[in-house]
Amino acid sequence: MAVPSDQNILDALRTAYFEIATNGAASYSVNGRSFTALDLDKLQNAIQLYESKIARGTRRMMAPISFNPTR
Repeated sequence: MAVPSDQNILDALRTAYFEIATNGAASYSVNGRSFTALDLDKLQNAIQLYESKIARGTRRMMAPISFNPTR
């Protein structure tokens, strides 16, 4: 089994949150962790954690944009 990327996990967490919040799913499992409708705060915290983790990684890989109006 391939190890899921941080983006894969974030997508699954968002899907779990959506399913619990909108479709009344009683529980959802992501990457070996289970969440229930009462765990929406924990699920939201996990989403924020992975969003931050991905954003930090993205900033490291991107070079700053420079603008030279004389060209």
